[in-house]
Amino acid sequence: PRAAQTTVEIKAHVLIIESRYYSAVADALLEGALAELAASGATFDKVTVPGALEIPQAFAQAVGAGLMSNEDKDAHYDGVVVLGCVIRGETAHYDIVCNNANHWLMEIATQACVPLGNAILTVDTEAQAMARATGVRAGKGGDAVRACLSVLQLSRAFEAVGEYDKKRRPPPLKLLVNLQLQMPITRHVIDLFNLDKCVYREGGPNA
Repeated sequence: PRAAQTTVEIKAHVLIIESRYYSAVADALLEGALAELAASGATFDKVTVPGALEIPQAFAQAVGAGLMSNEDKDAHYDGVVVLGCVIRGETAHYDIVCNNANHWLMEIATQACVPLGNAILTVDTEAQAMARATGVRAGKGGDAVRACLSVLQLSRAFEAVGEYDKKRRPPPLKLLVNLQLQMPITRHVIDLFNLDKCVYREGGPNA
């Protein structure tokens, strides 16, 4: 059985890029994404493109316009959530669309260090798509938002650790808490940077 999903409560402004090629699927994905964003406290803007292949192009345009970048802390968007559906047909077009859309999304996201939540469904039938899109926050639209915000959360933790690392000292746990990191992520960051070996006092770290 699938593990329970936890809402990531974080201050963020997210771009949603959706394809409405299959309108019923698109409605269900968007409903779940918006419900999860509302639960997390994040805000959003939404743009619509014709099909799945146009989604990475829109993402690239937003990055190229300077609207999202890990290097710019004041960028307009903190992350991107993509929603769409590709249903297998009788030709190789399905594989071309799936492979290119997903490849270029990950290429752009990793090159620009932008948190990405991907809910482009790749299925054999519309019934399969609806089964995955419905469920509101439990559907794939909600999953994509949680994925995006979880990566954003971890990115902010890494940034905090990086800032303190420049001073050759570990970040205080209080700072990680102030970044609204949930316990699973906090525990991971503590383990990753071996922070348990440090002694913390109210005024800051003291190794």
